[in-house]
Amino acid sequence: MKAFSSTKEIKVGVIGYGGAFNMGQAHLSQMKKAGMSPFAVCELDPKRLEVAQQDFPGIETYTNLDQMLKQSDVNLIIHITPHNLHYPLAAKCLKAAKHVVTEKPFVLTTAEANKLINLAQKNKVMVSTYHNRHWDGCILRAVKQIVEKKNHRRCHTNRSTHGKL
Repeated sequence: MKAFSSTKEIKVGVIGYGGAFNMGQAHLSQMKKAGMSPFAVCELDPKRLEVAQQDFPGIETYTNLDQMLKQSDVNLIIHITPHNLHYPLAAKCLKAAKHVVTEKPFVLTTAEANKLINLAQKNKVMVSTYHNRHWDGCILRAVKQIVEKKNHRRCHTNRSTHGKL
């Protein structure tokens, strides 16, 4: 997998900019805050594409994923779509050698998850699921420990708790 020398090099696209919770705007804003570049939106509803252009002037807009994959320089795609679309859309993006993050749930079956992981490895890209707890202190501390100990290749699961036990 090619390493990025700067987070600014990460060109983020989203699939789905629907009005439900305005998650497309939220994800792109979070990525921008983290230093990445909001770059493209794929959405079936032309009115929502207009909203995306207002939210992020100059952003590329597409109504067709195949078109976005062929024409855009986006290299990380966030999926904000109905659960049953996570697998087929993620697979298409991975085959196009794009990094992929899906909204939760990752996919609907273990078999689909395994297929996506294999596609990511084959195409030398990353596949993951977005979870709103990623930036909590306990998660950040765990990631820091994994990186400092250089044992990230062996980490398969990180379990943490939130709240009182």
